[in-house]
Amino acid sequence: MDDHQAMTWTQLVGLEPRLGQLLLDCRFADRGNPDGFDAELAWDGSPDVPGMKERLENLVGGGANSEDPTIRSHQAYDLASAECRQALPPNRSGIGGSES
Repeated sequence: MDDHQAMTWTQLVGLEPRLGQLLLDCRFADRGNPDGFDAELAWDGSPDVPGMKERLENLVGGGANSEDPTIRSHQAYDLASAECRQALPPNRSGIGGSES
């Protein structure tokens, strides 16, 4: 992909289809916990449970398990990170530090 061309989410998912499932997992991360949800904990994870960010880092950016330079680019990571963070439901019941 040309460095000057803006990558779209659709193009990125075409290169790494598992990002589509990650986006759905982010969108429904609060399922099973209707009374309280901490978006930052869902994103960052905990020592016992990996967060969405760790999953994303395995798929895109410098730590991706891919040889494709487009997938390993900062642009791909930034786009995927923004899409997934935006898909997370908002914090509820005063849990967490900030709204996502």
